[in-house]
Amino acid sequence: MNLKRIVYVCITILLVGVVINIAFNVRGFYQVDAAKVTTITEQFDHVEVTSDNASISVLPTSSSDASVEYSSKQNKKNLSVKVKDNTLLVELKQKWWNNFRFEINTSSNKLIIYLPEKEYEEIMVSTSNGSVEGKEIKANQFIFESDNGSVELEDIIGKDVYAETNNGKVFMKNVEGKIEADSDNGSITLDTKTLDQHISLSTDNGSIEVNSDQEPTNATITASNDFGGINIYGSSDKTITYGKGKYQIELDTDLGSISVK
Repeated sequence: MNLKRIVYVCITILLVGVVINIAFNVRGFYQVDAAKVTTITEQFDHVEVTSDNASISVLPTSSSDASVEYSSKQNKKNLSVKVKDNTLLVELKQKWWNNFRFEINTSSNKLIIYLPEKEYEEIMVSTSNGSVEGKEIKANQFIFESDNGSVELEDIIGKDVYAETNNGKVFMKNVEGKIEADSDNGSITLDTKTLDQHISLSTDNGSIEVNSDQEPTNATITASNDFGGINIYGSSDKTITYGKGKYQIELDTDLGSISVK
């Protein structure tokens, strides 16, 4: 068998595999699996959630027990839920034999963590592909990260709040604490009642919009961009100090407008 024929056979086998793989994925698109719910009765103060390909939500529950709900249209994930060293560990990973398959329905994997209402020490959420969100949760430290997907935080109370995405938007509403948000490619929006708190918002490519119920009374706002307009309560100045400027509000984008109103 000459080299040209060998190459032809290999390409044919590869194409057939791709077609079969897509067929299985398309079929799975219409098959909705019932949600898998795991109840956690142990006590914990730390939460760590990781996934390679799923949207993750952290929400409150009135129950005294935490629970983890996983739903997917394609049952191709290994879910691990356990409490170790005062930490709730939730890990959702693709089964090893599916590493050789293409996934065309990434939004079908959803992971929801319901937490009893109390103040936690730390909540860490990370996914390689998918959105992450947290709502109505209290903790000393929040870390929400996505390699490819949006980050949304609403009604969050903490000391330190960190949100990061490589490719996606960041949206925060009514977040209390020291806020830091980063995006390589995507806009950042912060809706807040007060700006008298430390805030750092940075994106390489996207606009930054801050909406507040009132102007700060004791903060310094510093805005920096290479391309795009700057509007801080009607002013185009890059630095404005209110009161003694105790709280530092740093807004930075390479390409995009900056608005504070």
